[in-house]
Amino acid sequence: EGRAAKVLLDNDKLKEIEGYYAQCEQEGANEEQIEDSKRAMSQMRSILGDPARLKKIAEDFVTHYETRVSEGSTVKGKAMFVLSSRQIAWDVYQELKKLRPQWLEERPSLEGEALTEAEQKELKPMAMVNMVMTRNKDDDAALFSLLGDKAHRQELDRQFKNLKSNFRIALVVDMWLTGFDVPALDTIYIDKPISKHNLIQTISRVNRRFEGKEKGLVVDYIGIKRAMDRALAHYSKTDAL
Repeated sequence: EGRAAKVLLDNDKLKEIEGYYAQCEQEGANEEQIEDSKRAMSQMRSILGDPARLKKIAEDFVTHYETRVSEGSTVKGKAMFVLSSRQIAWDVYQELKKLRPQWLEERPSLEGEALTEAEQKELKPMAMVNMVMTRNKDDDAALFSLLGDKAHRQELDRQFKNLKSNFRIALVVDMWLTGFDVPALDTIYIDKPISKHNLIQTISRVNRRFEGKEKGLVVDYIGIKRAMDRALAHYSKTDAL
């Protein structure tokens, strides 16, 4: 589901993003070479990190997510939001905090959820939305405290996989994009430049089978559809061979 046009301030910015992907896919170019292009990455950070854009993304995300939950379009309400940098993830987190402060209230499960005695012991009080990434010594105090240590990240892993846990929305940058399987996860929001193999790995987070789950939804905030279509076509041919 493409939603880039809903959060970009003008069409020129969308063209710049498309140009970035075109550069990524030039013959002989690879991801490492593109990552080394300071100019290209600087332009992308400027576009993606625009405060007005992030505010619109947070607003659109809240509406989109709550609509899916209210309509029963998501089986367990588990969603992953892939963002392009730690700072952008932190900024989006702050916007969500303004829009839905109740999402940051820590509780073991959703209000009204019936729990067995064993489940009450297993579930830990957590916010509904959490940032999942390692912390850095240069992080400001609030971010450093929020991200926690390795034991905290391991607990986030356990609780996100628990279908009754209050932890429903994971904000990620690099972690959990490969080798992390939550079959009930059926929605992934992408606002990060990703291409080829990494893109396939990322969208595969929502293609695991689960009872009542008919499909995985990729919500595209950055205009990756063309890159995704090409990557899928490439790997389909590879699989066929």
